[in-house]
Amino acid sequence: MAFTTKHEPEPFSGLDGAPHQPASTRASGPSDPPVANLIEGYRSKRMAWIAEAEALARMRDEVRGAAEHERMEIITQARERARAVIAAARRDLLTLSAQVEASLGPAEPPSRVTQALRRCDPAP
Repeated sequence: MAFTTKHEPEPFSGLDGAPHQPASTRASGPSDPPVANLIEGYRSKRMAWIAEAEALARMRDEVRGAAEHERMEIITQARERARAVIAAARRDLLTLSAQVEASLGPAEPPSRVTQALRRCDPAP
């Protein structure tokens, strides 16, 4: 004798745990928002998301602009310091050259380095 049972498939349950029912058999109640409300909610959230994305893009542009400004300030300061170091080195080399010339007498002819330094030295 074979034992058989009649098995009925269980209805699919949705995310809320309620068994799935076709739309025609479901009773619409206050908990089921109409499609128009869902669409409006979607649109408002989408518009808020777009506004947030635009604000984020503006903020990104502000950060990039501020970083560019700061980068230029750093480069300008570095160039000024480099110019000051080079000018001080030229003065020191001219002073050393004058001291050597004073103690040993004038060189015959002045070296190319001394000539180049004198050409680059700004007028006092």
